Amino acid sequence: MLIKKRLLKKVASQIAMGLVFLIFFSLVYFFSRAYFEEYLLANYKANSFSINNVNQSVASVPIENDTFVATTSVIIKKINNEIVDFYNFFFDLPAASSVSANLKSGESAGTTYLGSFAYTSANVDPSKTNLRFDSVTNGISFVPNYTWENASPDLISANKNKFDNYQESIFSGPGNDKRCLGNNCLEVRNNKLFYNNNFLALPFGLKSADLQAISLGTVASRWLVGLTIKDNGYRGEVFYFDGVKFSKLTNFNPVVSKYFGLFGFGGEDNDFLIIYGAYQGQAFRVQGDNITNLDKFFSYRPMSNGFKAEIIKAKNGSTANWYVYSATTNNPKLIKLWQDDSGAIIGAISLASDLKITGESAQFNLVAAQANSLTLLAKIKNNNQESWKVFKDYGFITDQEKVLVTLPVAHDALNSKIIINNIYESQLGVDSQGKSLVKIQFSIDGLNWQDLPLGKDLNFPQAATKDYFLKLNFAPTTNHFYSPFVSNIIFSYTCHI
Repeated sequence: MLIKKRLLKKVASQIAMGLVFLIFFSLVYFFSRAYFEEYLLANYKANSFSINNVNQSVASVPIENDTFVATTSVIIKKINNEIVDFYNFFFDLPAASSVSANLKSGESAGTTYLGSFAYTSANVDPSKTNLRFDSVTNGISFVPNYTWENASPDLISANKNKFDNYQESIFSGPGNDKRCLGNNCLEVRNNKLFYNNNFLALPFGLKSADLQAISLGTVASRWLVGLTIKDNGYRGEVFYFDGVKFSKLTNFNPVVSKYFGLFGFGGEDNDFLIIYGAYQGQAFRVQGDNITNLDKFFSYRPMSNGFKAEIIKAKNGSTANWYVYSATTNNPKLIKLWQDDSGAIIGAISLASDLKITGESAQFNLVAAQANSLTLLAKIKNNNQESWKVFKDYGFITDQEKVLVTLPVAHDALNSKIIINNIYESQLGVDSQGKSLVKIQFSIDGLNWQDLPLGKDLNFPQAATKDYFLKLNFAPTTNHFYSPFVSNIIFSYTCHI
């Protein structure tokens, strides 16, 4: 009896140790992978170029630095393989997808994701491409049409006073700011609020908050106040102030972020933007009680470590452009957002590099809105010297069909030959109005092209190939202030290796 008890205790002890072992390695796996993806690859999340799944042959696209991408791809694949090997020892993992689960003998499956990679010769054929591939906002559009010239003395003199209500930020914590509507002014001094020089208490419930910064902005008839609060990371609260009291924005939830940021505001009373400028930005459009998330336009690259945004809404007939510039010293910006015919904001493009804006700051103001152009006056400060420029926006060059052609896309890390049998589940990240104007084509030689029907299977038996090509086609349009905006291209295939 004693021997049986000892045996049972030993078995129970071994089972317990085994469970502890499994739990420990499970925790190590989840936390190590989360750390790897969240921190080591934080700057490259926007540059995802493949989907790594068990039992899949993964296609990849070079991004900016071929060596880095190849190394990163190998690391990810090794980590995935080691994780799969470990867990297959204890568990029967399911197939990666329904396609992979039903592969015939000798077949493999792959997925190619083309989207957030820089406009360089590493992945786009410049000799055959006449679309804009924006490396900051990670989107494809028609080429912008604008002029950038020195401002005349008369234009400067007539509009110079519009630049008075502007305060630069060093983006490192509390800063001073002052915003006036008529003769009434709301001001931040040493992280405290003052209205017409009288101290103004924070909204109820926030007096004891760990306040890091206060951001100010205006729309036509009231102020917007953004509070950055340290709270297990950072929490951002936004309020209206009408000169008498604070009030909350209907349906607007507090911003939650790992990163310190400053708020920027701009637009009209019933249609304005809120941008939480941080290492990873967040953005919202407020139309009455309706809140639209615009985070996808303000990820890591557009924010460039974070800036306080200033926003201009410029109407042009039935549509409008939005211009976002920086109030943060030594981080000049000009990001243009545009709308489709329904009034939805669907695209973004960064123009600071095109205009060669450098120096301490570049401040913009709308000075004219005409049927065929929008005119902004820019005040640029560099080495304590001021210069004035005129930006005239004519929209996009849309009167002819435009294309983007990739250089050869390698189907996997080994670059072995494959025979593509079938292409399925093709997807295109494009706005709803642009779906009728944009199409994808596929080729194994860069000469003969075949359409990729979205969301449908395409039988595609071909000779063995090491790589292939993609082409994006934009049909012409008469609306020069609208362009389709493509954020990614995804297609999957089955093949024989």
